[in-house]
Amino acid sequence: MLFGAKCALAVAFVFGVGVEVAGAQPKTADVLAAEGLAAGQRNDFDTAIAKFEKAFETDPKPRYRCNLGTAYYGKSDYGKAHLYLSWCLERIDAAPANLAEVVDFAEAELRKAGMVRVRITATPAKALIKAPGLGPLAAPVTAFLSVGEHQISVSAEGHVAKTEDFTLEVGVDRNLAVTLATVAPDPKVDLGESKPDREPEAIEPDADVGIGSEIVVERKSRWRRPLGYVGAGAAVATLIAAVVLNRGAQSIVDEHSVNGFIPQDQRDRAVLRYNLSLGGFAVAGVFAAGAAVIFALPEKRTTTRLEVAPTDGGAVVGASFSL
Repeated sequence: MLFGAKCALAVAFVFGVGVEVAGAQPKTADVLAAEGLAAGQRNDFDTAIAKFEKAFETDPKPRYRCNLGTAYYGKSDYGKAHLYLSWCLERIDAAPANLAEVVDFAEAELRKAGMVRVRITATPAKALIKAPGLGPLAAPVTAFLSVGEHQISVSAEGHVAKTEDFTLEVGVDRNLAVTLATVAPDPKVDLGESKPDREPEAIEPDADVGIGSEIVVERKSRWRRPLGYVGAGAAVATLIAAVVLNRGAQSIVDEHSVNGFIPQDQRDRAVLRYNLSLGGFAVAGVFAAGAAVIFALPEKRTTTRLEVAPTDGGAVVGASFSL
């Protein structure tokens, strides 16, 4: 049986105990892998490959990639067999003792065919490596490729994906290290708390600003309108006080108008109240005029422009401001 005799590998070492396959049950990853194992034992390697690929898509466990390498080995596709089995050899602690021997045999066959070894590492570790006929596999990856030009793509969550071109020469193995730049999140403009005399307008404090974009923040004077209200209130209060003082002075005069004689102390009191009322009327007029001027003045606005500038690596380095 080719799966056992030629490979000298017990596929159960990565798959675990067998799973009974029932057609009515949903195809879980283990069920698909069990079907692939059964197909491999029948030397139906194309079906086994398809089942192991589907199992990995359903649940990306390393053991399904190991099974896939075993199926490719049974099919004598030593390039992909070496790719997946060498990858498996680095990740499976309980690998069978002869797995390294199988990998070495595949490597020898590939070198006879003129293939060249390339070792691909990435930062961050375990970034996904993809190429025509290769992967996707988590780094590091050891593959045998034909002489000539090749291209791989490397990606990782939170990093900028990168495409790397390289050339393989006859008999010259390559070590290829790819470093991905960290993706800077879209910056947010934090307007913070407004200064005492300013109030933000035309933009919400948490508005998102993308790299290379520009926003305009308009702020209007915060003190002008409250100051106008204070002036108007002071004018009204002073006017009321002046009216009360004036009426008080008049009441003293009216009280002594019958006999036509006003005592000196009452006369002084009436004169004081009258003079104070005149001053109050004058002050009320000043307050009212000041409030009217404040409300009549055009509203002062300050405009701020913010431009977010990216670096060559895609990270935001700052913003420029102009008032």
